[in-house]
This record gives sequence, structure tokens and C-alpha cells, in this order.
Amino acid sequence: MREGRLLWSFIYLAARNLFAFVLLFVRRRRSKELEILVLRHELAILRRQSRQPRLSRADRALLAALESVVAAGIVGEL
Repeated sequence: MREGRLLWSFIYLAARNLFAFVLLFVRRRRSKELEILVLRHELAILRRQSRQPRLSRADRALLAALESVVAAGIVGEL
């Protein structure tokens, strides 16, 4: 039962981030820069509130997948 919830949670996160990634290409540069500033501010607030973030298994899996994509892009540029 728990594995089923974990799978659906991961599928939901992956689909949501995929749609966000597609929308990112459609938006204008100024809008993207403004969102980055807002997200940095939110991150600074969250860092002040809590020292240790609590990540779920789905969060860790998504971060690992994104890290491998970013690392592959960096290696490809060298």
C-alpha cells in the first residue's frame, strides 16, 4: 500500500515538474527572472525557519534525477 502511494506521489511530482518545465520555455525572460528572485527570497525565509529540511523519498528521487541531468549537461559542455 505504501509503495503504491510513493509511486503515485513520484508520478505526480514528475508530471507537475514536466509541465512547469514546458511552461518555462513559453514565458518571457523578465517573468523568469522575477520568479527566480521570488523563489530565492522564499528559500532564504525557509532557511531561517528550519535548519534541516525533511525530504520525502519522492523528493530525493526527483533531486537525484535532476542532478544527473545537470551533471550530464556540464560534462557535455567540457
